[in-house]
Amino acid sequence: HPLNVLNPFRKAQRVFRNADVSIVNLETPLYNGKPTWWKKYPLPNENYQKTLVAPTHKVNELINAGVNIVSLANNHADDAGIEGFHSTISTLDKSKILHAGTNPTGDPFEPAITEVKDKVIVFFSVTLERNFGNSWGDDSEYESPLAYIDDLEKYEKLLKMIEFQREMSSNSFIIVSVHWGDQYREKPEPWQEVFAKDIIDSGANCILGHHPHVLQKVSTYKESLVFFSLGNLLFDHNYDSPGHGSVKNEKTKNGAIYTFKITPE
Repeated sequence: HPLNVLNPFRKAQRVFRNADVSIVNLETPLYNGKPTWWKKYPLPNENYQKTLVAPTHKVNELINAGVNIVSLANNHADDAGIEGFHSTISTLDKSKILHAGTNPTGDPFEPAITEVKDKVIVFFSVTLERNFGNSWGDDSEYESPLAYIDDLEKYEKLLKMIEFQREMSSNSFIIVSVHWGDQYREKPEPWQEVFAKDIIDSGANCILGHHPHVLQKVSTYKESLVFFSLGNLLFDHNYDSPGHGSVKNEKTKNGAIYTFKITPE
């Protein structure tokens, strides 16, 4: 329906607006124009679903919905090239939407930190998936502005940064957004269970998982919450191209918005 396109979060915005903190994974750069890499790199084939890029004015959809924190570390973060990283961050900053997971001028692993009702919220965003340099492109073109974990050193770096934030504030609420897992698989891999425990052992209170595009289980560990995969909130899956044979996958239509209360304790 045209009205739903004009306001895609119409049915969800009541939930978002009523929350003190509303978080989504933003799986598209906000950029006006044609990314320069489109001219540079051959794509796998002409039907390839090459990019997810939105014009900067689409940030208004997030503002109107009531979203105030976004994770940016995911496999589509490079879809508008290096200029897309700069444009996305400046657009979000102007809109006063907090973000973590990318930084072309500093450390992309650094968390966003805010205070809500005397409670410090620390928000990390990392990804274990990156298309640039893998599906297409040359990842040596620019120094990675993305919190991308592709080796043990970066994994341990994340855990140490979480530990540091916990030492800084014993009472803060630490959220880690992780882009991970196999697409369309309904169960997390055994390594994800280990990864989740490591993150929580380092001091995190909550893990927000995404990438599979279908819902996965919710777990608790040491009184912390693990959402292994939140499924889709707003994502176009009405195509059938290589790697995304999802027209036949009805479960991509299911997503979940979880709401929970953070007490002073």
